[in-house]
Amino acid sequence: MIRELYKVCEALAVRYPGNRDPFHTLARLMEESGELAEHVHIREGSQSKRAKGCTSTDAELAGEVYNVLTAVLDIARHYGIQSALEERIREGYERAVNEGLVDPISD
Repeated sequence: MIRELYKVCEALAVRYPGNRDPFHTLARLMEESGELAEHVHIREGSQSKRAKGCTSTDAELAGEVYNVLTAVLDIARHYGIQSALEERIREGYERAVNEGLVDPISD
């Protein structure tokens, strides 16, 4: 899945070539994180959101998670740390399996 997300980031960089520096990406990440937080508040029954009649569909929530992930991976792409990130994910997974916290993924 992460390789597909990197390709999406690459496609977005082609489609929207301006403002690809890390500071703009961080600003986008903050904005998308705020939108994700709104959906979490709605789903967790925030009184102010409920009073306003706000709703959050699965598709909307998934869209916000997707937007956050693509912004984060844009930062990894900018600094060329894709392999290091994948290795860190692999290490975290192996550690969790070795500690018996999760079952290994069957291929």
